[in-house]
Amino acid sequence: MKNIWKQKSINESTFDYFVNSGKSPLLSRLIASRDCLINDKKDLSKFLKKDIGILDQPESVPNVNKIFDVLNKKIKSAVVFGDYDVDGTFSTFMLMGILYKYGIKNIESYIPHREEDGYGLNTVSLDRLIKSFEGKTPDILFLLDCGTNSYQEIDVVKIKFPKIKIIVIDHHIIEDKLFSKNADLVINCRLKDNVTAYSTGGLIYQLGQFMEKETGINFKGLLPYAAITTVADVSDLDMNNRVLVANGLNELHKVKNIGLQELIKISGIDAKNCSTTDISFKLAPRLNANGRIEHAKEVVNLLKCKEESKAFEMALHMNSINDERKTKQKNILNQSIKMLENFDKNSILLYNEKWDCGIVGIIASKLVEKYNVPVVLFGKSGDKIKGSARSVAGINIKEVMDMASEIFDGYGGHEMAAGASLKASMVSDAWRVFDDAVKAYKKEHEIDAGIIEYDALLPKSTFMQIDDEFCDKLDKFAPFGQGNRPFIFRVNGVTLDKIREWSSGVGAFVLIDSTKTDGFIYEENASKLSGQKLDILFQIEENFKDDQKWAIVIRYFKESKKYYAGIGSRSTPEEIKEAMTQIAKELDRNGYTLRSGGADGADTAFENGASNNKQIFLPWEKFNENSSDLFEYKKEHEEIAEKHHPRFKHLKQGAKRLMVRNTAQIVGKSLDDELSSFVVCWTSDGNDSGGTGQAIRIAKSLGIPVFNLYHDVAVTEMMKFIKSH
Repeated sequence: MKNIWKQKSINESTFDYFVNSGKSPLLSRLIASRDCLINDKKDLSKFLKKDIGILDQPESVPNVNKIFDVLNKKIKSAVVFGDYDVDGTFSTFMLMGILYKYGIKNIESYIPHREEDGYGLNTVSLDRLIKSFEGKTPDILFLLDCGTNSYQEIDVVKIKFPKIKIIVIDHHIIEDKLFSKNADLVINCRLKDNVTAYSTGGLIYQLGQFMEKETGINFKGLLPYAAITTVADVSDLDMNNRVLVANGLNELHKVKNIGLQELIKISGIDAKNCSTTDISFKLAPRLNANGRIEHAKEVVNLLKCKEESKAFEMALHMNSINDERKTKQKNILNQSIKMLENFDKNSILLYNEKWDCGIVGIIASKLVEKYNVPVVLFGKSGDKIKGSARSVAGINIKEVMDMASEIFDGYGGHEMAAGASLKASMVSDAWRVFDDAVKAYKKEHEIDAGIIEYDALLPKSTFMQIDDEFCDKLDKFAPFGQGNRPFIFRVNGVTLDKIREWSSGVGAFVLIDSTKTDGFIYEENASKLSGQKLDILFQIEENFKDDQKWAIVIRYFKESKKYYAGIGSRSTPEEIKEAMTQIAKELDRNGYTLRSGGADGADTAFENGASNNKQIFLPWEKFNENSSDLFEYKKEHEEIAEKHHPRFKHLKQGAKRLMVRNTAQIVGKSLDDELSSFVVCWTSDGNDSGGTGQAIRIAKSLGIPVFNLYHDVAVTEMMKFIKSH
């Protein structure tokens, strides 16, 4: 699938508000690009301060206020059944602590085995759970991070144990036919609209807050655990989840839990300065590795451990299991990439019976990052073919799986991730069926390419000035994660030098056009890029080198194509037209490709000079001859014209049409994908008035240099620009 780089849509009213308030256009754009709606200075203050006091009240979570309708002092025993990932194991530990303080002293936990039990409450895990009761039926059963769609399984429990109470605390998508309406209580943020999509750990935190208000019992200390589950489960970082994560990570160094302390140390994390990156790439993988390789119940045991020496041994063992996981992961990833030579589909679906089912989800995420398409990978567990799915922005993987349901024995999940088991009889046809479903989904939702969005195009001069102060300002928008993505910037025409490949072979240190800040690139054989002119998409991340604070991390790159837009007005003088032709010839020799524009005469002058490198657009007069051409341009470019020029909607029809066409020429047929390096133009008064001036302003708003031949210095300045680039 072709990838298009596209500048992210922004909230125009937010952008205008902050520009008018004195913020720079770049900062205003970054504020307006956030998924959390920021309307004014008050909202921005909340966003940046992240005070715990602005967290929604616990009663905002559906059914939290009904907890005491089921949970009462008559209950003396409980079993907590939690999923095998970080969210499930940590929320299990959190709830056990709450129940103990509430007065229930007989509490057991059950964490299913990933391979032997499978996900959630199913036929196998239910049978093993009941056997674990050993004839001592608990008064209440909690289902955490699962159970929302377990009507049949809950029915079995209710028939076998009529007196048992069942409470589901979960955040997964609700399926009407399977919904657990027979449970005594379901606490799920998806039961109502406009409720924060908390992790299960986040829901447990809110439950603890409510119970503390009602009973006066101190349930403090849960916040760091809620923060870890929110990040590890890739929950959307809306205003509430950002507050949970920011405050929870700030309190991480205060946690008295010996087991968690030991694992944090072994993970190489500074508890006083822990970031979401530390959780995602250091702590969570070690916690999840237990469930992938051995048994996730050991995570709960680690958190319950009271002996420092024992906790150290357990943490050390988890670390070794994670090393084993990384080795397996690398092998599977390499095998997958080899299977994808000459890849040209809308999706990826691969199966290898030797692949570890507990690890394929991680590799699926890696392949999504590399190929920018939905991915499903399967391995074999016993006689079952099990796997994990991951998706890209804009494609709901759960809905795609609904469209290809005939290939699965079972599946479940949410918009961006899912688990599934594949029918053995469908192995040979599965990829075709799934790919057809993705293709149909894209057609229905008018998705014609893989979109890689970036927040802002930086002029070369701004890029060269990136330093610690610039990066520190960006960091105020943290914590970053799903729903509050790290800023992605674009800069065009940079050169990579002094490339030093890492011994691991997965990346390199690079110098990017003599910038002040270290550069990294995650690319095999990166030295092949030395000296090439590239357009890059990059992020600012913490530098893992001790002597540097920040690094420029290149996420995507492509050969820098040198386009320029040539625009003139209807009254362009003959001597200027001659100059345009000579300029076009010089630019042609320098390898620049022309996008011709403007009134008849100006575009011809440019075209005459650009004999080899031309990408011509229709002259103005042709619009009146062929209305279908006008429609094509409007359909393709009107949106971006409106985005970059607020007055667009109020222009007269003639000027509006001209602006659409000139926007097309400046920006390029694939919109933000192939921006022009600069604009050469002529306007009758040297200012940005008229239709050509409208297009010039759009170019400037995109950070594209403009050289107006009305001014004598234009050619000199343009040649300086060309030589420096």
